[in-house]
This record gives sequence, structure tokens and C-alpha cells, in this order.
Amino acid sequence: MHLGIDWGTSYTKIGYWENGKLINLAGQSQFIPTVVTYLPSTGRLYFGNTALRLNEPGACCAQFFKLELKRNLGYTLGPYDLPDILKEFFSFLNREYVIPLDQPVESITIGIPNYFGLKARRVLLKTITTCFGIKRVNMLLEPAAAALGYNLLNPEQPVYGDILSIDIGGGTSDFSFLTIEADYNRLIVESQLQTGHDVFSGSEIDRAILRNIFFPAFKIQTGRYVADNLLQEKSLAPQQNFKLNQMLRRAESLKKELGTRTLNYLNIPDFYEGQSLILTVDQDMFFSQTQPVFKRLEEYIEQSLKSKAAYLGLYQSGKWNLDYILLVGGASLILGVKELLATTFNNVPIILPANREFNVLAGLSAWETQHQSRQLTSIKTIYPFHFFAERFDPVQQSTILDRLPFDTTNLSLDTENRYKIFTLARDSVYNLSSDCDNVKFRVYEAAEEENNIVAQRFSDRDLVLEIDELKTDLPDFLDIYLDLAGSELKAATSSQPGTEAFLSKPGFFPGLLNKQTTCYNNYQKLHKAKPDLLDNYQTLLKLKERTLHKPYQDHIQATLFKLYALIDLLKS
Repeated sequence: MHLGIDWGTSYTKIGYWENGKLINLAGQSQFIPTVVTYLPSTGRLYFGNTALRLNEPGACCAQFFKLELKRNLGYTLGPYDLPDILKEFFSFLNREYVIPLDQPVESITIGIPNYFGLKARRVLLKTITTCFGIKRVNMLLEPAAAALGYNLLNPEQPVYGDILSIDIGGGTSDFSFLTIEADYNRLIVESQLQTGHDVFSGSEIDRAILRNIFFPAFKIQTGRYVADNLLQEKSLAPQQNFKLNQMLRRAESLKKELGTRTLNYLNIPDFYEGQSLILTVDQDMFFSQTQPVFKRLEEYIEQSLKSKAAYLGLYQSGKWNLDYILLVGGASLILGVKELLATTFNNVPIILPANREFNVLAGLSAWETQHQSRQLTSIKTIYPFHFFAERFDPVQQSTILDRLPFDTTNLSLDTENRYKIFTLARDSVYNLSSDCDNVKFRVYEAAEEENNIVAQRFSDRDLVLEIDELKTDLPDFLDIYLDLAGSELKAATSSQPGTEAFLSKPGFFPGLLNKQTTCYNNYQKLHKAKPDLLDNYQTLLKLKERTLHKPYQDHIQATLFKLYALIDLLKS
């Protein structure tokens, strides 16, 4: 059995393929709430529907704890830290849904968003390997799984070309630009952007229903206000948190029902403080009272998504250059979502899978067999993070960060390969050890959009490689690899078989500088070489010679010089 796990922000799905059919282990059309509750009385964590039903004094319920893996690895719930919570959650999935099948699990493929960094991916990989007792664990990008799942479920009408995958979930919405090459059977994730629940998501629509429909109707019927902290969801006592979850579940039910019925009658006993809520809601009321949330979606597309699409060449002169929009995720079924997207992306065909809630799970469950059979040769991605080496600056008397030159945000990297991203000299300015007999290197990771790149901003959360060894135990040079499959940076000896040492002396990439000098000499020999261009090129090379101990930068300038030289050559 090849198991797939679609670990969503609001709900988790788990299943596998059997005889060409997706088997949902939670039951037909069912999914597992991604919720955890801690009970001080028992000292235990509870998950899924049980976590939502617990209503004991002191109970602490946490939804959307998946997001903490991206933003707060130091998150705790009672005495449990985040790795503990993840271990308990995936052990719960194994115990409740997998072990009862009494079938051997050959592999597990779990979906991850591309904006999870190495640290988050590594924690997740280690957790699943431990909880399920299996070594073959794949981490597949969620938008890739969505496209793969659709093509598997629709073999007669697969999608290829430039695609915008929109995954609207309960807690977040993800927008991913994909390219699927039909001839080479290769998929490239070019970019993935996430909006939080405060922009547009299923939970934000639920909150709009509460605040703009349920609460005002309750005030009219009873003359009583809902407490401010419940309204604002701040400083909630356990009983209030339990009540809020109940209210949100009723709002979620109404949201789903309005997708199939134009008019809905509600009678909610004990809605708040023993008082019932009785009202009728139609689609017009829903649209008018949730309009601010839809407006935020429009603004996000206009202000953020268009600029990213333009950067990728997928939006030009007021026109979207897309072959398809693939719309998936449970919350994509919300009334009005398809209509808004059809208006915003006019003339771009919108693909609506028959079962949008399980499209990602289908792709995850089939990945192992698809890949082994070569039906999908590779998945490539633009990895949206940069790496920084820490060094001590004697002038400032503090540590500073140098960005490493490997361009992860503009290169399509195979998610199952490893790439040499730089070479560290043992005796270099990046040795932070105060002991002359020791070597200490530290490398950090920061998201592409991160602007505050100073050493003081970084913490152990961002530390992705630390080498602290005796100098005699290390070679003169260490090659550092980005291992995407293993979700980590690895160090290896430069002289090992099958590798090429970038360095012949202390410093970063002097070989590249030698090549630039060769280009300069060749250009100088041209009959009509421009003197000012030669002078500028020579100035750049001299500057690089003085900063050889730092990562090679400004490659774009050297490229421009060579392009100008080529143009001159063609003109002559």
C-alpha cells in the first residue's frame, strides 16, 4: 500500500489507490479536522472530532497548528512543544486509520507547501518516518499533487501548459503557477503564494457569517450582545473557545448548504448563553454580508498575484497568459468563488474537478507508483529561499551575513536531487571559532521576500547548517549541498570521487572570475571594441579580485557586458 496524506490547515485526508480507485480511509467523502486539544486533567493531547467535542474546564484547543511549522517552531501547547504535537498527531492517524487495515505500508507521500523551509520540512520528514516506522517517505509539493491528481482522475482530458492552481482551503488559500510539459512529462512549480485566513479562506467566510449574520440576528431576537472578546476572538476562556468552535461549525454548515439551496432555515438551540437563534438566510443575504471578504480576494489578485505573474511573463499588457486555472480545495465550493474568478481571469478556462476536496490526496496517493513507472519523470521547483553564511566583521566588531551566490529563486531544481551551492574553505573568514584549533561555520535560510537580513534577526529557527569540529578533522575545503529530497544542507569533502572542487585557493568561486577575465581578453581583441565598455568591465573585475573571500555577486553585470560585446560583434 502506498499511502497519501493531505495534511491541510483545517482538515486532513488520508488514503491510497486500489484497483484504479482512490480509497479514503476516513470514510466516503469524510475528512479529519486538523485540530488539537490539550486537557490538563489527563495531561494528554486529543485530535480530530474528539478534540472539537471536549468541553472540560481548562481545555486548550488549537486550530491551524500546521501553520506554526512555518512561522513558529517554538510553539507549545501545555507541556508539549511543536515536534511533540506533530508526533502525537501523526501517531493518531496511524493508530486510528492505518493500523486497523492490517496492510503493509510500502511508502508514504505527504503534501507540503513550497513555502516550507528546510527546517520545517526536516521536522515533518523525521516525524512521519518515526510515527509510521517506514523509511520511504516522499514530500510532494501540494500544487504538483493537485495537478497530478486531476490528470489521473481525468485521463481523457489532462491539462498541460501554463497553469494557475488555486487551492482554497479552510485556513489558507494557495496560488501556484505551474508548467506541465506534455512531451517530457515534467512538472515545474514556478511560484507559490499563500494568503492567510485573514485574507480569504473558508474559515474567514465562516467568521463573516458569524459577525455579519448570526450575531446581529441574535441581537435583534434577544436584545443581547455577544461578549466583545468572543466577537474579537481574544483572551478566550476554554468554555468560550468551545462555544466559538460550535458557532463556526454551524456557520460552515450554512456556507455549504447555500451552495446547493437558495434558501436555508436555521434553528440553533443554545446558540449563546442558553438563548436560541432562529433565522432564514438566502443567497442574496450571504453575498451582501460576506462581500468584504470577497473584496479582499479581488485586491490580493490585483495587488500581489498580478505582479508575480508579470514577473513570470504570465501577465502582460492587461492580459493573463495562462492555459488553464485549476480550482481545488474544499472552500473553492463556496458560493460566488467560481464567478469571481471567472470575472477576474476573463477568457482563461477554469477547470473544476468533480471532487475538488480530494484532488490533492489523489495525486499524493499515486505519486510513488507514477514515478516508479516513469509516467511522471520529474517535478522541479523554484525554491523560494536564500542562504546566508555568518562571518565576524572586525571593523563593526559584530557578525554579519553574506548571501551565498547559488540562485535558488530563479533556477528550476529537481525536488529529488541535490545541488552543490557553495564551497567553504577551512581557513576562511567564515570560521567563527575563537579557538585556533577549531572550525565553526553557521549557515542560515531566509524566505525570498525577507527584507531584514541582519545577523541579529536570525535565530536557531533559521539555522540550517552548523559545523563545529576540530580543524584537524576537516579537509581544506568542504562542498555544501542543498539536498531537497532529504530537506537539509549537507557538507562533503571536495576531493571525494564524483565531485568537482570549485576552489583552488581560499575564497569563493575564483574559477568564475578567471572565466570573466578570459571573456574580457577576448572582447578586447575585437576590432571595434568600445573603450568605455572595456574600462567598465575591467573595473568590475578588479573589484571582484579585492573581494575574493566573499561570495561571488553581481554576475548580472558581467553578463550585460558580454551581451553588449555580442551585439558589437554582430554589428561589425
